[in-house]
Amino acid sequence: MSTTMWVLVGLAAWVLVGLAVALVLGRMIRMRDRESPGPPDEQPGGGEGTAAPRPRRAAEPPQPGGGRDPRP
Repeated sequence: MSTTMWVLVGLAAWVLVGLAVALVLGRMIRMRDRESPGPPDEQPGGGEGTAAPRPRRAAEPPQPGGGRDPRP
């Protein structure tokens, strides 16, 4: 076999190994995600133990004189 053929065989082997590793890792990640519960907002009912949203503060009224400091 010529050098070019060995290089092509080596590249093909790397591609096949990389594809196999990617498929195995993808399958492992999907299996892990199925086992673990999602964030509370994805669970029905909002999840248990979620904190109540904080109330918003009222905006401060505008200051007379455009809000500038009256001191010189």
